[in-house]
Amino acid sequence: MNAKAVRPWVSRLVRLGYFAKGVIYTLMGVLAIRVGVGMGGARLSDPSGVLMRIVQQPFGLILLTTLGIGIVAYAVYYIVEAVADLRHKGGGWRGWGDRSL
Repeated sequence: MNAKAVRPWVSRLVRLGYFAKGVIYTLMGVLAIRVGVGMGGARLSDPSGVLMRIVQQPFGLILLTTLGIGIVAYAVYYIVEAVADLRHKGGGWRGWGDRSL
């Protein structure tokens, strides 16, 4: 079962999580490239540096709050999915092992 089959609002939150994850990784990549070509410090290319860079931008706090909500929604959905066995991996030790991957 995927997020769309659960509830429309859950699907939106999970998509927001994917978006947030993509934004963070994209910014890390862009900042790493800048470090590589000598246009920025190494601190900018780690996740906390990216987040600090976001908060310094116009509307940065709003964007950072949105990214935070998305990442939390993403994590909560996948924890619930694993515990509730939404993909029907089975019970017992083998099922729990399969779901933990």
